Amino acid sequence: MQAEIIALRHQLTVLQRSQKPRRLVLNRCDRCLWVWLSRLWSGWRSSLMIVKPAHPTAEWTAQQIPEAFPFNTAPKYLLRDRDRIYGQEFHDQVAVMNINEVLGARRSPWQRPYVERVIGSIRRECLDHMIVFDEDSLPRTLRSYFSYYRRSGLHLSIDKDSPDPRPVRSVGKIIACREVGGLHHRYDRVA
Repeated sequence: MQAEIIALRHQLTVLQRSQKPRRLVLNRCDRCLWVWLSRLWSGWRSSLMIVKPAHPTAEWTAQQIPEAFPFNTAPKYLLRDRDRIYGQEFHDQVAVMNINEVLGARRSPWQRPYVERVIGSIRRECLDHMIVFDEDSLPRTLRSYFSYYRRSGLHLSIDKDSPDPRPVRSVGKIIACREVGGLHHRYDRVA
């Protein structure tokens, strides 16, 4: 109960000190508090307030692009569908940021599931279990996860092997190798 009170009071403090109500800024101390709370209290996620519009508009979506890619970190290409949420405001903002839009084919919802599945896997298996401290830690965490995924992730489509195949060893002591900062483990045999 006390941890929940701390979490809620902290959210009010961050909300009050933020200049724009839609743009919350967390500093290093804020992030450390949430790391501490996540280790102390298993229900910490239930107290988070996540604010997003019920029906996003083209203006709201256009505003999200520079917030998602600040300081010249924008990708070269943006693959998107033809939803109305990506209106002229969104298109103009993407053009200003020198991002090339690649549109999915018309009436082909079958194209999206592959990308959405990869993004879902990254969230479920990595980002939902970590707190990103700054803009340097996210790429580092993702590189670690992708490396784990290529070397150790088993896939049904390639006969339960990993994209980077490894030899099958049947002799030796089994050891656990920590991957992605200890979030995942790869098990191997050593002589």
